[in-house]
Amino acid sequence: MNNDNGRLISFSNIRDGINKYFSTKGLAKGLTTGWFNMNDYFMLKKGMLHVITGIPSSGKALHVETQIPTPFGFTTMGDIQAGDRVFDENGKRCNVTAVTSFMYDRPCYELTFNDGTKIISDEQHEWFTEDFKARCTFNNKRAKDRIIRRFKERGSDQSWKMTFPSIKTTKDISLTLKVEHGKRFNHAIKKCAPVEYNKKDLKLHPYLLGVWLGDGRQDNSSITVGPDSIQILDVIKSLGYEVHKVSGSYAYYIQGIAECLRHYNLIKNKHIPLNYLQSDEIDRRWLLKGLMDTDGYISKNGNCNFYNTNKTIIDGTCELLGSLGIIYSVSSKIGKIKNKSYKRCYNISFTPVSPAFMLDRKLSRQKNVCVKSNKRFIVSCVKVDSVPVKCIQVDSPSHLYLCTKSFIPTHNSELLDQIVLHTIALHEWHWTIFSPENWPLPHHFQKLAEKWIGKPMFDWAGTASMTQEDVDIAIEELSPAINFIQPPKDNLTIKPILELVKHSKEEYDTDAFLLDPWNELEHHRPMNQSETEYIGEALTSLRNFGRLNDVGMFIVAHPTKLAKDSDGNYPVPTPYDITGSANWRNKADVCITVWRDYQLDDGVVDVHIQKVRNKNLGRLGQVKLFWHKPTGLFVDNLEELSNVRGIRKRII
Repeated sequence: MNNDNGRLISFSNIRDGINKYFSTKGLAKGLTTGWFNMNDYFMLKKGMLHVITGIPSSGKALHVETQIPTPFGFTTMGDIQAGDRVFDENGKRCNVTAVTSFMYDRPCYELTFNDGTKIISDEQHEWFTEDFKARCTFNNKRAKDRIIRRFKERGSDQSWKMTFPSIKTTKDISLTLKVEHGKRFNHAIKKCAPVEYNKKDLKLHPYLLGVWLGDGRQDNSSITVGPDSIQILDVIKSLGYEVHKVSGSYAYYIQGIAECLRHYNLIKNKHIPLNYLQSDEIDRRWLLKGLMDTDGYISKNGNCNFYNTNKTIIDGTCELLGSLGIIYSVSSKIGKIKNKSYKRCYNISFTPVSPAFMLDRKLSRQKNVCVKSNKRFIVSCVKVDSVPVKCIQVDSPSHLYLCTKSFIPTHNSELLDQIVLHTIALHEWHWTIFSPENWPLPHHFQKLAEKWIGKPMFDWAGTASMTQEDVDIAIEELSPAINFIQPPKDNLTIKPILELVKHSKEEYDTDAFLLDPWNELEHHRPMNQSETEYIGEALTSLRNFGRLNDVGMFIVAHPTKLAKDSDGNYPVPTPYDITGSANWRNKADVCITVWRDYQLDDGVVDVHIQKVRNKNLGRLGQVKLFWHKPTGLFVDNLEELSNVRGIRKRII
């Protein structure tokens, strides 16, 4: 009997399949993983659903006193908790999904940027930097006009010979701080976009506040406007305020604002109120224009300066510029007239892209100004005494979040990558990979290529790095075997992703699909459906897809319910520690946990095989592998660490 829901069959209907299963012992048992130690416990077979989890990395940490901007003001890294909200490098709000406890005795470095900002971080903290080679690539006009195509594309196109911005650890940066015989700083971090604060109910227009802070009397609501700046009064009138000339040279009284100034405690206490620093972008830009029309200067080449003797106003203006994604530097000197010293004057230097003035005479100099740099350079990275550090994980697409009052972007699955490469080399598998955690794609290419070639892509102390020939070999040999799914902008759900995997199966005969991680997907479950039910249905659809299409399904899912033990280590997680509880184990054919003792940091990795549904494919147990940090390769024994070879050399 057949219908749309399935059919009834008996063993006699599949006699040929059973005989093939019996006679082909290799097929029944499965395929090698590429590690001799692991083959005793776990073998590969298409059509199976594999769930892989592991402990959260605890190395990517910042000093607990580091300032972190949030939608509700600044806090410290030490005070951030899971569930809090921070900003990503695009100024968008993102959620803190996990935090570590304070970590002590970690190797720490102090990074100094060319604008004077200093940050102390763990040596394994990750930064998304643009190095000198990447800048050379994009300074080439032809490179700017190219469209970077999908990883799998190949042929006459040579765009993959270009160098791209990528993830570097703090220690990597310290080893490659300068290039060209020490003449140039190597690493730069792109500025952030304006952060998205909510609009605040402001009692005084931000432009007028900026004007008063710059050229207003401390004890009342009058301002001083010179004859070359009369346009300021026209702007104030256009905002609905009445302006009256009063006695004194160039003095004007603004009617109705005295009460507002008292409300914000500004009389004889000039400062930028918090509500103005944390209002929406439009209000903050108005505030900047008011400050710059009075105490600002712009040179003929478009460089801006803001001068003031009030350190509180200077600090507020720096925070204002940072929140708008503007890179600045601060200097100061004691003002002197005829060798007589006066107050210390502070100078903030910056080059804006958007209009920073209302005065035509200043704004005219800003037109058509080409900003030479939209990035901060790391000018120093030195080892310092260890301080308490802490790591947070965020759910932004890039895993970047902003830190310090300069709003600098900083970053938050290696074993699976090697399984991918082993199956390509040993079994000629074709993979489709959806890994937003490893995006942008050149970063993922770096991780795969380093394992494939057996060399780090960039300079590493004592280890030879990849050549251009090595990069070309990796591109040519890996391109035919892998398709990557670019993270969609609007619909990061499982259904459209599986549709692309199905297309890849039809077009390229895909053998396996990697989703890394599950936690990155958007999950829109019905109101009347529990999370456990939703995940159960989703995992069933993934498992059925793999079985019906003979595709190996590999899903990385991060645990969420871990607490450190008395020794300061995380316990070995199980599938029950992943959100959705029992379904992660019940629905999977194979469950694997990757565990590492971060306290020892000795490179030993324990792989726990926690479930194998088919006994022909393995058994429960634990395998030790050894991690080679420069290349990210996992090897079977310590002896191999001293003579690491790339997968293509060891297997092909």
